[in-house]
Amino acid sequence: MTSDENKNKLYAPPRKDKYFKFYWNLLIEEITLRENFKPSHLLQLKVLCDLYVEYDRLMDIIEVQGTTYVTGGHRHGDQEKLRPEVSQKNVILTEIRNREKSMGLVLVKDSESSTMPKEEEWK
Repeated sequence: MTSDENKNKLYAPPRKDKYFKFYWNLLIEEITLRENFKPSHLLQLKVLCDLYVEYDRLMDIIEVQGTTYVTGGHRHGDQEKLRPEVSQKNVILTEIRNREKSMGLVLVKDSESSTMPKEEEWK
């Protein structure tokens, strides 16, 4: 058994949900191979994976039900309103971006990567 296989077993996904496992397995190697890796970073990864799963769940609902709904019986007639899932999705997206940034998982354009100052990861 190679050291990478040992590491993957050592840092197995903490949830059995197939979507959570997908995101965990997608990111675990990048996190654990860092020079400054600490087991406490796995807590942040767990939260990030939960956020990805929640985002997917909300997108599934939005795809089926749409982004708005109509309420009736108002003095001014029917009103079209934004579904609560859309607002939740936007909050989740902001949180995902914040977590990715704090974990150093932000994508940078190739042309800009050499000109950007290197920040200390995992402050």
